[in-house]
Amino acid sequence: MITITNKEGRPVNVVTFAEEAKRIAVPKAKPEEVEEAVEAVEKEIPERVVEAPQVDWGWIRGIVSRIESWLGSMEHQAEVRNALALYAYLRSINEWLSEAKGRLLAGSEFLRIHEARKEEPVYKILTDAEYEDLWRLWSDTLRKAGLDPAKYRDRFEELIAWNMPYSDNELVLMDEARTIILEKKFEKYLRRLLAEPPVRFSWKYVQWALGSLRVDIGVLKDSVREENALQCYTTIERILDTAEKLKKILETVPEVKAFRFEHE
Repeated sequence: MITITNKEGRPVNVVTFAEEAKRIAVPKAKPEEVEEAVEAVEKEIPERVVEAPQVDWGWIRGIVSRIESWLGSMEHQAEVRNALALYAYLRSINEWLSEAKGRLLAGSEFLRIHEARKEEPVYKILTDAEYEDLWRLWSDTLRKAGLDPAKYRDRFEELIAWNMPYSDNELVLMDEARTIILEKKFEKYLRRLLAEPPVRFSWKYVQWALGSLRVDIGVLKDSVREENALQCYTTIERILDTAEKLKKILETVPEVKAFRFEHE
């Protein structure tokens, strides 16, 4: 027997063959798998730590530990189709990680300068020749991992900071390259949600999001242990993006709609 969602967005139990249940089940990454994959990728692309001495890492470590402990409960709530409980978890996670992101930004000049790349006009430090060298480095790194760099050109361009020197751009790009390679290693678990919520609610989208959170929180845990402000910041951004998209999906469920009507 499996639980599915009907057209009204409500869970119903249906009888099915065991083979069919296995086929439609969303696989979950084990914590030890994530740890091993993170270690392997860091050997491929050695990590450079961006320090943030003014950040209270103990506070962030406590938040990450709490969220990690919640993941099992969230996965259980998804199994029993408790959308409202999941929504409550996500509200707290968003609040905590948004504060953690703000603290990291306030405590790291490197992060503030990199965020300033989005502002106009940008004071140009990176040269055109260095830009081309960075693209070659990015391309070579991804090709060695069996990936086509052209597919990730947009991510490269989005991260290039003309207001920062070559070495700082290299640090940011290699951090992103590690993320891309890790995503490839976990492609059977990772199903990134689209910007707009699906037309019709399905619990498979919830499972996809929880699978992504499981992997990203494993990476976040490692970055906090290393006190790497850059990796911690970018990973929090990915988690917040997933959590916000999942919230929007859950907001289409009747009981969540009723909760928001009464309390928001």
